[in-house]
Amino acid sequence: MNVDRCVCFNVSFARLQKFAAANSADTTVSLEQLQTAFGCGRGCGLCIPYIRKMLRTGQTTFPVGSTTTDQSMP
Repeated sequence: MNVDRCVCFNVSFARLQKFAAANSADTTVSLEQLQTAFGCGRGCGLCIPYIRKMLRTGQTTFPVGSTTTDQSMP
């Protein structure tokens, strides 16, 4: 099973990645900007480490638990 979205707001990481790519001409899109635009990460919060990894790597699908070491990273 893979994680590919914020389940609380049903927003796929692919959609977030498209938004980030379209809005990052001058600066990197932040987690906070994605939270404001889509609400993701403001429910249970379990998607936050996956979103952070998506912003760093561009990856949009993750094995469950694959970001456990990334949770404390800004």
